[in-house]
Formats: sequence, structure tokens, C-alpha cells
Amino acid sequence: MQQAGGAAWSANEATVAIAQEADANVTILNCSDGKPLFVLNNGENVSAIQFSPDGQRLATGLDSSGSRVWDLRDGKLLLSLKGHSDKVSAVAFSDDGKHLITGGTDKRLHLWDSQTGAELLSIVDFKGTVFAAAFSADGSKFATASRDKRVVIWDTQTGKALISFQEAKSSNVNSVEFNQEGSLLLTSDVTGGVSVWDAASGRLLSRYFQSPPPMLVAQFSGDGTRAMTVGGREVMVWDTRLDTRTPAEISGYARCRVPFRIEAEKLLQSEIDSRDCAKAETRFAPQ
Repeated sequence: MQQAGGAAWSANEATVAIAQEADANVTILNCSDGKPLFVLNNGENVSAIQFSPDGQRLATGLDSSGSRVWDLRDGKLLLSLKGHSDKVSAVAFSDDGKHLITGGTDKRLHLWDSQTGAELLSIVDFKGTVFAAAFSADGSKFATASRDKRVVIWDTQTGKALISFQEAKSSNVNSVEFNQEGSLLLTSDVTGGVSVWDAASGRLLSRYFQSPPPMLVAQFSGDGTRAMTVGGREVMVWDTRLDTRTPAEISGYARCRVPFRIEAEKLLQSEIDSRDCAKAETRFAPQ
């Protein structure tokens, strides 16, 4: 998934890429000692970054209109992709590393062959910036969040819209991610909300709410039962298992479970707001 704040981990967490605000350089750091491995000079400000799943490449989105793919074994430029007419705000590799999505403020999305740089499809069905994108694990579909308050799942082969999440229209979404099975979609939004959706039907399954907003990033745990979220000042871990609230209660953004929060590197148990959730219970305990 795309990482907010100009930073991204490699999948094995051995390296991290950092792009400072209004900077053309991306620094690749060795996480074991914090020392820089090399610096990638993009020639213009970097607006989005993501590692390939094998950690050997890095995709960068640029402020003007382009995106690039770098070889992280030697720091050499592999591809320079042109297709947007404005800032590239989202980049996303497929899990097999063969495909790359770029989305931009020009309200366009492009799907590329990440090995050859060939454009495979283009989607112009947006009325706002394409802010985030993510593939399902099998690569058969991908999800987008755009600044027209839409979350959509698309068919990778045809570019056809499969599911549009109607209830997501209440606010702009900052991040999207599938669970490993591709059955759930996790989103975070500008109101401080985190939502879990049925990826087959678009039905809202559960929603968690924390202030102050916004919620910048949400990421599933490996088994999909928890989500880690990054907000303005807090890192939260949430229980994402299905609860017993009715769709009306969920749509009303009832606050049921906030398992704990991390503050000053300590785990603090949170209170439950039970005004609308008499049967709610905290089912998650820190491991």
C-alpha cells in the first residue's frame, strides 16, 4: 500500500525509503543501523512512493506528471513513465510485482506493466484526485479512493468497475487495502474513521472512529483480524472482526470498540463508548 508522509517500508522491513517534503531525493536507509544505502534523485519533487513486494524496486510518483521505477540493488533508474498531466498522488505495485498503478490529480489512473513500462489500461472515470490504490493479493482486482468521495473496486483485466461503495461517499478516503483473501477492504478517512467492507458486495461491516481526524493510513494484520491505523497523533490497533451491530447502527458510525492505543511507546487500554452499543465488548487483548 502507499504510505503517507513520504515514507515506506520494504516488505521484509530491512530497508525504508524516505522522501522529505518538497524534495526530489528519496533516501534508502538500512534499518539495522539507520545508515543510508543510497539516494535516488528524481529531478523533481516526490509525491508518492512504494516498494515492490520483493523489495528490489521502488516506484516514485512525481509532482509534475511522471512516475519512475528504480532498481534498489544498485540505485539505477529502470523506467520513466509518462501518462499523467499533473501530480502523481498514488502508486501501487501488485503482489507479484508485475503491475503498477499510478493515479493523479488529473483525475486519471493508469495501469502499467512494471517490467516493460507498457501501459495496459487507463481509467478516466474520476471527478477528483486519485488519492490511493491497492491490488488484491491475486491481482485480479484493485481498489481506488478518489477525492470525489468514491471507493471503487475494478477488474484488472478490463478496467470495469465491479463494486462502488455507496456509504463511503460521506467522506474522502485516505487509504485502501485488501485483506490477503481479497474478501475484505479496509479504508481510512479524513473524519478519523476506519471502515471494513465486504469486497464482494460493498456492504459496510464495521466502522471505528477516533478523533482528532484525519486517519491517514490503515493496514490489516496478516490474518485480517486487526488493523493498525495512523492518525494525526496516535497509532491505534483495532479489532476488525465482525460485530453484531445492525446496518443502521453501523451507518450511524456508532462507536463500539477501541481496543487500545499506543502513547509514549506504552499500550493503554481504552474505554468503550457504549451509548449505542450495549452489547459491545473488548475482545482484543495485546499479545
